[in-house]
Amino acid sequence: MKGRPRAPLLFAPETCVGRGRGMRTLAGASSRRAGRYNGSMDSTSTHISSSAQFSAERRLRPDGRAAVGLTGGVASGKSLALEMFAALGAQTISSDAIVHRLYERAEIQMALHARFGAEVIGASGKVDRAVLGRLVMGNEKELLALESLVHPRVARDIEDFLTGGVPGDVRVCEVPLLFESGLQSHFDLVATLEAPREVRRERASSRVGAEAFDFLDARLAGEEERVAGADFAYTNDGTVEDLAEFVSEVYEAAKRVASGELWRVLGGE
Repeated sequence: MKGRPRAPLLFAPETCVGRGRGMRTLAGASSRRAGRYNGSMDSTSTHISSSAQFSAERRLRPDGRAAVGLTGGVASGKSLALEMFAALGAQTISSDAIVHRLYERAEIQMALHARFGAEVIGASGKVDRAVLGRLVMGNEKELLALESLVHPRVARDIEDFLTGGVPGDVRVCEVPLLFESGLQSHFDLVATLEAPREVRRERASSRVGAEAFDFLDARLAGEEERVAGADFAYTNDGTVEDLAEFVSEVYEAAKRVASGELWRVLGGE
């Protein structure tokens, strides 16, 4: 099954879920190595740790809310997973949607015009993301210039989103460059979706082309790094139902964070 195209943080679309087997893992808070997740969240198997190292990498703020960061490789199915979180009741947003809103701001349009030229502003007066993508793809200097303009603003908007809402909220934000941007400390839980590179490349190639996929994939942290840094990891080459089961498990863990149950476990109650 293929989902609606969506762009990673800056400009390039991705596709969604494939078929095959599914695997879910739970990263160990102390060792940072991934282990197979057994679907339970009792006090003996919980991945929340009070270690100084782990606390420094997560929000871990007992304020009655839960913030979940969703990341993964290009064309790993993040967009479909985000829709599944929303269907369960989570408040959701993607960094791509944030970038879209940023590109509507006059000051951003002026900055892009000044840096990249008039061609990045289309006839409609809006940023032409396709043109912008062509200008920065393969050009490290121009890409860094774009990221320095966009990334700090994206991080601020993510923080605003995560701190909003009411007690009991689960808020999920899709951030392809979560670890690369150092945003893991914004979240209580981090989940990553993975799939074999050849599977992701096939999914993405019909939409963006192999060259664009290779460029984007090279910009991201590797699978091992994402899995080691995440609390939940899932190999998304299974069925849609498998993915939905994984999303439900992460959502239930987040609900426990929001309810304060995990904080009571940490406190020894």
